[in-house]
Amino acid sequence: IDSRCSLVRDFMKKSLVSRSLDQALKEMPTSSARKPKGLHRGPGKRQLSEKERNSWLFMRKTELMNIAQWDDPENFKHLPKSKKIIGNEATEIVWPYAILLQNRLKVHPFTKSLYCYNFQYSFSTDGAERNRMAREFARECMVPITFHNQQCYVESEMILDYGEVPFLVVHCLDETSVVVPILGNHCTLEAGLAAVRKLRKPGLVNLTGSSAEHQTSSHNYSKNMLARDVEQITENLGNSVANPSAIWQLFHDRPLQSAYLKINYQWFGETREEREQHLVNYTWPWATDNDRAPAITDRKTRISMALNSTPREVPEKLQFSRGVRGVRRSTGQLDAVRRQLDTRSFSNGSRWGSPRRSGTV
Repeated sequence: IDSRCSLVRDFMKKSLVSRSLDQALKEMPTSSARKPKGLHRGPGKRQLSEKERNSWLFMRKTELMNIAQWDDPENFKHLPKSKKIIGNEATEIVWPYAILLQNRLKVHPFTKSLYCYNFQYSFSTDGAERNRMAREFARECMVPITFHNQQCYVESEMILDYGEVPFLVVHCLDETSVVVPILGNHCTLEAGLAAVRKLRKPGLVNLTGSSAEHQTSSHNYSKNMLARDVEQITENLGNSVANPSAIWQLFHDRPLQSAYLKINYQWFGETREEREQHLVNYTWPWATDNDRAPAITDRKTRISMALNSTPREVPEKLQFSRGVRGVRRSTGQLDAVRRQLDTRSFSNGSRWGSPRRSGTV
């Protein structure tokens, strides 16, 4: 019995020693390259070396590529960034082109922007259902709306508070806006039309809206029904503007609001020409003969046009002297003027507040 007890005791000692050794090996940095040099050195600050981090990232990326979940952000680094707020994540992901083609949601051309607000918490089950449906609408319908209506800016936000009624804010190009509460069944459309009726003068308003198909309970009210109601509300809001011709001019002057969208064009083709191969390209009879621009015979005009069309960022040896360069200044000259006007701060895009270095002096 004593020999058995001693054997058990020795085994326990060895296992404890090995366990503590394993723990110490885990905590010990494996190379001196892991030790950071700088402000943040100290215990618990040992990070992976750059080489190990890159190898791990490469393995993880290949793993995600194998299961078709990896979208390379390098393809979209030239795009402007969408607003990063809670609830607006739909504008940050990569959208497949086929899904955008399936969800062809329209609003009136005079719709300037569409904002969707929902609440994180609610006290009642009806409020939770309404907020869930508004969240689905923001996640699945807002990006197709701005993709198919490129003058319309969309944004959705989750308010981190208690609330029973999520709502939409619809802005028109004539600087007016309506707030539409999302109430479920036919009440959303009625509330939206009432808001439009209150906004417009009685003589201008001729509202049309069919809510007969929504005479159901609020639990059956889906995001597609809400999208249809939003379309009808924007139609009535846009059709009742006072001066449509001026608003059409604003519409044509308005820049595209969907430039930040990340779209994976899949098998459809990267360029518009590739994507429109299946469409009939009809050329009008009067557009066949090549009407060339009249040739400019004046020598001075041709020289000044050639000087003004030269690239601005050519090296110094190939640049014309300042006298013959024309009226247009190079970006370097413009920057040299701006450099004294800028404050030494983060506003000019530099890292530590030094003057920016774009262009040539």
